[in-house]
Amino acid sequence: MRLLYILLILLVNSNVVAKEINEQDIIIGDINAKNTIIKYSSLTCPHCASFFLKNLPKLEDKYFNNGKVKFIFRPFVLNQTDLYASAILKCIDQEKVLTMIKVLYMQHKNNWHTSKNYKEILNNIVKIGGLWTPDMQECLDSKDIYETLIEERQFAVKKWGINSTPSIVINNKRIKNIHLNNIKNNLDKLVD
Repeated sequence: MRLLYILLILLVNSNVVAKEINEQDIIIGDINAKNTIIKYSSLTCPHCASFFLKNLPKLEDKYFNNGKVKFIFRPFVLNQTDLYASAILKCIDQEKVLTMIKVLYMQHKNNWHTSKNYKEILNNIVKIGGLWTPDMQECLDSKDIYETLIEERQFAVKKWGINSTPSIVINNKRIKNIHLNNIKNNLDKLVD
């Protein structure tokens, strides 16, 4: 918890710069698609889990798989557990990140996100999934990973006023009503 506060204090006055797309982004769809939806999500958030597991598949075929819209998943750190879980996403093979997000959200039923032993549980999930590499612990111990996550959070707060998850941005405009039908209506206006 102390690490999160220290990083937040260091970055409060920092000049946070981020592009629409950065090399750490987790993207579904064509990276060159004309339209962009960014979902800021906490890995410890039950509503984020529900959106990812239930609503995202309903959007993929119509919008993401046809080259019309790219979907960007960005972690939005809310707490210490979330910070560590999000760091794991930055440390594993990037080809496996979407699968890991799905696994972590599916494992909410086992309450890893509310456990005091969250680090041990998360490390075991990564090991069982065969994603633990020899340099994994070194990566998780790197201050840079956590600073990047806090910077990404600060960018979202400053750019779009995001303060909760899940939050959706479509073509650089924050969408306050994140119900599936409203997201579809916003996307339909752009792709039709």
